[in-house]
Amino acid sequence: MLFRVIIPTFIVMDLLDRLGVLRAIGSFFAPAMGIFRLPGEAAVPVLLGLFINVVAATAALGTLGLSGGQILTLGMMIGMSHSVVVETVVMKAAGARAGRLLLFRLVLFVLTGLVASRIAAMVGA
Repeated sequence: MLFRVIIPTFIVMDLLDRLGVLRAIGSFFAPAMGIFRLPGEAAVPVLLGLFINVVAATAALGTLGLSGGQILTLGMMIGMSHSVVVETVVMKAAGARAGRLLLFRLVLFVLTGLVASRIAAMVGA
């Protein structure tokens, strides 16, 4: 099952890079991702993590050539908010206050990214 996600993700990421789409995405998201000391292209694994799953995000992450500290930051952020759209729908169907839980997870996503990026910078990762 993992190969059905990982291999196509690698191929699509390579294609996006060769076509210049990855650079365009990076330019668009650079201001937002810069807050976390990440390149704009790091938005791709974040979006894949938010809307698809951790496996797709990890596959995309592996193609970007990031430093250890940047990988740590992205991994922590994705861990806090993976599959947030699907899980919010499920929580709502289960009767939970989905809006509050969604807000809580997104706040944790941002705070975790800020803290992880600062720690990574302090230790030189």
